[in-house]
Amino acid sequence: MPESLGAKETYIVASNNDIWCSVDEAKEIANHYGANFKLLESAGHINDSSGYGKWEWIKEMVKK
Repeated sequence: MPESLGAKETYIVASNNDIWCSVDEAKEIANHYGANFKLLESAGHINDSSGYGKWEWIKEMVKK
């Protein structure tokens, strides 16, 4: 992992049943970057192929 992502604020969004990235791995990445962490229940691998497209709720989350 790079030392920094170059962002002022970072969010890691993970799922508890992602076959490619465990919750522990996602938390480790979040901790490494001092990122906010959000866990989705039973979302699988979170990508466009899994039916995830635009995430309007993320826009609202980061506005807070």
